[in-house]
Amino acid sequence: MTQQTEHDVVIAARHATYRQVTRSPFGEDDQIGMMNILTDSTRASLLGRVSQGTVYDLAVEFFVEMPGCYGANDPHFEICMSHTPPGTRNEGGAQFGGDAAGYSGDIVSFYTHCGTHLDSLNHFGYGDEVWNGYSAATDLGSRHWLKNGPEHPPPVVARAILLDVAGALGAEVLPDSYGIGPAEIEKTLQTERVALEPGDVVLIRTGKMTLWPDQESFASGYLFPGLNLEGARVLAEAGCVLVGTDAMSPEQAPSAIPDHPAPVHSYLLPECGVLMVENLWLEDLAREGVYEPGFFGAPIKFRGATGTPIRPLAIPPD
Repeated sequence: MTQQTEHDVVIAARHATYRQVTRSPFGEDDQIGMMNILTDSTRASLLGRVSQGTVYDLAVEFFVEMPGCYGANDPHFEICMSHTPPGTRNEGGAQFGGDAAGYSGDIVSFYTHCGTHLDSLNHFGYGDEVWNGYSAATDLGSRHWLKNGPEHPPPVVARAILLDVAGALGAEVLPDSYGIGPAEIEKTLQTERVALEPGDVVLIRTGKMTLWPDQESFASGYLFPGLNLEGARVLAEAGCVLVGTDAMSPEQAPSAIPDHPAPVHSYLLPECGVLMVENLWLEDLAREGVYEPGFFGAPIKFRGATGTPIRPLAIPPD
């Protein structure tokens, strides 16, 4: 689906060994993986081809009782006020102007893998190792990883390819646990008349967001349509830098590989150095047939975290 290019030697997936952490082709200190092939030149090229008009917001809202992966007993999203205007006044908050100030403040807590978020390169690995051979023995602190956190990747400014797989297959939403493989990717590319290139952000629409924000129907018992391992290989070997999805996980769940519960996570992150974004709002792009937008997104720099919120935007080409 792609031709040989100057980027071939730095596409980590083409040199990966199945079920082994890859040492980065970008150097022993690398912590951003395939993001290395995004440069000032690629960003300038992208900025020169997008329009100055419509901006599509690809993020969902964070709110109490929002859908999330809570099956492993991770905390739900919570928000509470720490200061209210009458409370501040009644407690004699002179430091905020006393009666003159209508001061409000709040506190949030949440599992970092909820809402529209980026999966860091330390989120999945093999054994005690993550991307580029960083090890829990030397690179894991008492509260977070010391390597491969979301503070390292630069803001993502790249061409995106929207793979509206649900649309290409004539479905409003793909069935639970549907595996997206090479055949589905090829059909979608042909339907949309687009081609994959090194440096692309690939956005996969399964139709799951048509069920948002209902936890029961959106989460579906964690039976997600998504990439199978063969489909993930097509994207990684084409040189994509990030894979995004409108579902809670980019991969088919449960796994079709009996002894490998998360083969796509374990392939894209530690083997290929490809970042992931989950819970994207792709309905507007799909409805208007915007298949090659510019993608802009900057993850919050939670040092050492395995995941972090991101506010992605898409701008159509001229």
